[in-house]
Amino acid sequence: MTEPTYDSIRHLIESEEQDRNTMKCVFKCPETGATAEASATISQGRGVKNVAQAAVKRSLFSSLRRAVSSTLYSTLGHSIAGRAASEVSREMLSNTRQGTLYSADDKKEAVVRAFERVAAEFRFDADAGHFMGIPAGAVVETGFSKQLAEHPVAGRYEQGLLARMLVEIACADGTVSDDERAFLGDFIDPELGSIDDLANRDKLNAVDLEEAAEGAVRESMLMIAWTAALSDEGLADSERARLTDLAAGLGITDDRAAEVRHLATSHLLEQAFAAAYPGGKRDDDAHAETMAYAASLGVHAEDVQRADIRYRKRMGIV
Repeated sequence: MTEPTYDSIRHLIESEEQDRNTMKCVFKCPETGATAEASATISQGRGVKNVAQAAVKRSLFSSLRRAVSSTLYSTLGHSIAGRAASEVSREMLSNTRQGTLYSADDKKEAVVRAFERVAAEFRFDADAGHFMGIPAGAVVETGFSKQLAEHPVAGRYEQGLLARMLVEIACADGTVSDDERAFLGDFIDPELGSIDDLANRDKLNAVDLEEAAEGAVRESMLMIAWTAALSDEGLADSERARLTDLAAGLGITDDRAAEVRHLATSHLLEQAFAAAYPGGKRDDDAHAETMAYAASLGVHAEDVQRADIRYRKRMGIV
């Protein structure tokens, strides 16, 4: 995924409003009408220049996690009010004073981070040099997107269940790291509970899982859980075991669970190749990292090559 900058998204900004330590934004493409709302905390000293320098050091896994956060941002019922509450709570410990003064660059950096949360709804136009909305007819439906569209995790109980599943997998080794907490906090609605609150709850049991809505929504929940787990660098045995137990508790057969994992893997490869071809041009280092990542997922080399070619064909990349 091409790294967004304030200049590359400037024409999409319909509104940007500061509310205490949060920038609330509405992005709208003038060409396609595509619209998205998002918010992000303003952090002092993180201006656009500092962020640009840090972006150079971002790994493939950072790109994958940003893409996953963007994709799942609304899946867990993230309300506008909930997002605002989340942003305020993140700064409460480090910024308790009222009236903190933020620089223009600090605010711009927050706008860019807000855009990253909904970036999946836009694409980078290399010729124009900026992001634009994806025309409805140009959206390529994948197995992953079709599963979520046809079987969304819409019920509040199921959203809460999924949030607990994600947190349980993240702390399968006994702790939730700061990186995991930040990652999950990007798309788990705080109204479902804080990450620490969810982590401290009793582990999901058979009864909890059996009460989930019947049907393929359970497969959507497992697919999201696999996507989040595989977007991290290295899948621990404890995480794999917990995913297997959750699939069984949801009544998903081994064969279907394998198919669901394949949907998650294919989606992540799509995002990885997007990072390997920023602006429509191949980045050799990022491409090599993507190929190594695919191998770590156990994807056959020929299937990876086909995924690479198909991605380039869809994007018009030679």
